[in-house]
Amino acid sequence: MPIDEEWLGDELIGRLEAGIETGLQAAGDLILDESNLDSPTLAGDLDSTGRVVVEGTEMGVGYDSEYARKQHENTWYKHPQGDKPKFLENALTTKADAALDALGQGITEAIGG
Repeated sequence: MPIDEEWLGDELIGRLEAGIETGLQAAGDLILDESNLDSPTLAGDLDSTGRVVVEGTEMGVGYDSEYARKQHENTWYKHPQGDKPKFLENALTTKADAALDALGQGITEAIGG
């Protein structure tokens, strides 16, 4: 029976796209979890507003709180519990390698590797 190359290509592309989405979600979750460790907790419910949004081959990590940007950008704010400004930016830097590994794992598993 001959191989239907068009079907095989479509199947592989579909698996690849699903793997990218799965990997991006895992990568975003790693970054958000790390960010929540340093985000200010006395200021309110900031951690609970954290979100990872994956759409196709794009992923975003952020917070929906109206004061998240202020807490993130103002380096002169004092956080008595050791929380830090730039919590999301620092998390991305700290977890960059692990996030890339998670993306790669999602792709590898999706295509049967």
